[in-house]
Amino acid sequence: MTTDQPTPAPTPDPYGAFPRLTDDQIAVLSASGQRRQVREGDLLYREGEPSREFFVVLSGTVAVVEGHGEQEKTLQLHGPGSFLGELGLAATLWEARACRLDPVAVVGGGNSAGQAALFLAAQSPTVHLLVRGGDLAAGMSRYLVDRITQHPRIEVMLHTEVQEVTGTDRVESVVVRDKRSGGQRALEVHALFVFIGAPPHLLARRHHPPRPARLDPHRTGLAGAAPAELWHHLARTPFALETDRPGILAADDVRSGSVKRVASAVGEGSMAVRLVHEHLREVGSPGIR
Repeated sequence: MTTDQPTPAPTPDPYGAFPRLTDDQIAVLSASGQRRQVREGDLLYREGEPSREFFVVLSGTVAVVEGHGEQEKTLQLHGPGSFLGELGLAATLWEARACRLDPVAVVGGGNSAGQAALFLAAQSPTVHLLVRGGDLAAGMSRYLVDRITQHPRIEVMLHTEVQEVTGTDRVESVVVRDKRSGGQRALEVHALFVFIGAPPHLLARRHHPPRPARLDPHRTGLAGAAPAELWHHLARTPFALETDRPGILAADDVRSGSVKRVASAVGEGSMAVRLVHEHLREVGSPGIR
């Protein structure tokens, strides 16, 4: 990051909510990544954008902000060694080094699965890309589809489900089934990478008496902004992560409007723990009322 202004200090992190990469880990990522020089004010991604990039801060700071213009508020400043973005790609990197000469399988039909398949195919002799649907382009960017279908070491298997994973000390084979014919096939692979997403499971909140927390209009997260009188007995305003029901907090994926990033999930989880303790001190009970 280059700027004519003094670089602000990263946000203090006494509880380790935002871990940093070591020099050795950054060196491993550098071998497969690209260095990108940015200037003050450059935007990496916006909330809700389907970004599948993984960013590591090498120098300067990257700010996570809320709002625009005069209403802009800095939530967190990440310094050297911090990372943001699609953590699944970084995890794939560590595992790929252990099976770089072995055939592998990747499950998923989205961009993360496509990027992982291409990365693994650079070293693995065979990569089986297992997709439940019948059209790879339905959930994947066109540039990835073109590169995958033209790659000599990637076999795309549509209409395919994993039935069984076998092995003793490690994965030795994966049994897959063709959804159309019902036929099965055993793939000799030594690693299985799963990129199928993780939609939040919100059914549990419906069974919490006496009134469930409210979902947002898209039914994808727990929403807040409840009537102020619900907090009168606590003599306070709602916490930052609190839903429309006092004492029930929602962090990251289950929270409406979250940024869907691992770094923010860790931070919100740490906040939620502290806020739960504050709430329990107020109500004077080990149970949430």
